[in-house]
Amino acid sequence: SIQEDYTNPNLLYVGAENGLYITLDGGSKWSKFTNNMPAVAVHYLELDEKSHTLVMATHGRGIILLDHTELLSAITPENLKQPLYFLPTSPFIMDESASFGGTSTENQFVGANPSKSARIGYILPSRHTFGKMSMEVLDAQGVRVAKLEPGKQKGINIVEWSFNGKGPKSAKGKTLSFGALFAPRVKAGTYTVRITKGNETFELKIETIYDPQSPFTLKE
Repeated sequence: SIQEDYTNPNLLYVGAENGLYITLDGGSKWSKFTNNMPAVAVHYLELDEKSHTLVMATHGRGIILLDHTELLSAITPENLKQPLYFLPTSPFIMDESASFGGTSTENQFVGANPSKSARIGYILPSRHTFGKMSMEVLDAQGVRVAKLEPGKQKGINIVEWSFNGKGPKSAKGKTLSFGALFAPRVKAGTYTVRITKGNETFELKIETIYDPQSPFTLKE
């Protein structure tokens, strides 16, 4: 079974008897996809254009979903050669829905809910092993609002930011101030993600927006 990407015609998916294979150059070179993908027969592929999800019908393992295929769509042989390449992002919605959910029994098949954090992706041509590597989020004035732990693996790295800024300072005392353990959420707007890798600096502009399904208006 074969499926062509909707935005990048050079990205092809092939379901074979022993797993999933992907090409980034229209079929000249193929790589087996092994990230949480078992070596099972893939009998049918369907790519959902709206959710950017590859649906795989397998033999013996049911249905397997590969989400966020828009990250793979942005990869070309050229940007794989760069020292660090940020993958493009859409505006991130700061979700306000309740965190309480239902439960399932052992006879129900459910998957993990999508992450409510900002997912920042970038590609490294090789693993970063020597020298310092840091990652931070800056506001429109260039002030650091968050410090993140960068991924250093070869290939695609995904770092999540929960939209939280700096935590409040609290006076020392004998009791624990629970309110000081959590940083407040930042305002909606444009932020800069900066990665410092040795003597090189790489930046990406991201946008955060308020939840359009919020029961409160911005004025309220």
